[in-house]
Amino acid sequence: MDELPLVYVRLVLALGVHDPDAVDAYYGPPDLQAEATAAARPLADVTRDIAALRASLDALAMPTLPDAAWRLEMLRAQARALATRAAIRGGQRVSFDEESAALYDAVAPTHTEEYFASSLPSVILLVLSEAVDPVAQPVPAAGTNVAVAVIEYLNG
Repeated sequence: MDELPLVYVRLVLALGVHDPDAVDAYYGPPDLQAEATAAARPLADVTRDIAALRASLDALAMPTLPDAAWRLEMLRAQARALATRAAIRGGQRVSFDEESAALYDAVAPTHTEEYFASSLPSVILLVLSEAVDPVAQPVPAAGTNVAVAVIEYLNG
């Protein structure tokens, strides 16, 4: 597996030629970045090689040592993110949830309107606590009719 991280770095740099946001910071050997810039490989070739990297990573057995297993899992996740960036750069449309899952391994929670409505009184009280001088105009206690508290606040 030792050569696969270098393959990954080269592919990130190659994608960076097409997608400047793919590489936000690079502190490796300057010759690798110069090589990628000079080669300016077609996006289709880079995308194909990313798929090959992913296949190579997926073919590896999970190591028994925890650090080695973590390293392989992280490299697989990074390669998946790289494949998604390449696909998006190539014109593929993905949903926000698909993109965030692939790039950041996170999906925004989905809540109903009732969930937010139940939180509204607490949010209003919090906002009021920031806007009201607690000495001159104390914040209403929890359980207070929020509408009344807002009207009282606005009327000063």
